Amino acid sequence: MRVLEVIINDTTIDVESRIDFPLLLKKQILSFGQVDSRGDVTSFTVKFPSTENNLRALNLNLNLDNYGKFNNTENYETTILVNSIELMRGIFILTSFNDNYIEGYIQSTAIG
Repeated sequence: MRVLEVIINDTTIDVESRIDFPLLLKKQILSFGQVDSRGDVTSFTVKFPSTENNLRALNLNLNLDNYGKFNNTENYETTILVNSIELMRGIFILTSFNDNYIEGYIQSTAIG
C-alpha cells in the first residue's frame, strides 16, 4: 500500500484518496549509450477537491465576484511524497477551479 502526500506551498493538499491517487511518471532516456542522462519528465494533470484547505493553499476564493477567476501565471512549488519518500519536486500550474474541484497540472523540476 502506498500513501501519498501532495505538498503545495508548504501545505499538505487534500486529495480524494491518499492510496489510489493516479500518478504516472515517465523518464526519457536521451541516448541508450548514456542511460544516466535523462530528459525532463512530462507533466501530468491532477484534480483536487475544493476544500477550504486547498483553496487557502492556492490563494483561491469562491466568492461570486471572483468565481472561476485566478492568476494562471502563478506557479506553486510542489512536492510529492509516497510513503514519506520524496518522489517528485516541481510546480503546480492551475488551469481551472469551481466549487467541486481544482484542476491543473504538475510539471517536474527534479525526480528521484
